[in-house]
Amino acid sequence: MIGGILACVDGLGRASDKLVGTMPRNTAMWWIDTHCHLDAPEFGAHHALAVSLRERAATLGVGLCVIPAVERSNFDTVRRLAHRLGDAYALGIHPLFVPSAQRPTWSRSTRH
Repeated sequence: MIGGILACVDGLGRASDKLVGTMPRNTAMWWIDTHCHLDAPEFGAHHALAVSLRERAATLGVGLCVIPAVERSNFDTVRRLAHRLGDAYALGIHPLFVPSAQRPTWSRSTRH
């Protein structure tokens, strides 16, 4: 599941150093995985496999993953996992889940 679209970022800039505390300061560049569903059920209830894969990705130069939510029911899981891993997250409704999404529920949850 670690894959997605990767973007190269200059790791020498001050802003970059603030984004990723796990990257060595002497790293010339690092990668961002912009679409990484580390919250998927395949990683287990406590996401142990996701944590292990994320650590491996960091050793290979992936400095930041963006974990996208697919529906309201996994917003909290995605948010907690991203904080646990030091990564970013995106909250939204995947097009496949739009028919089952309820507008009032979605609106309330985005106010956090």
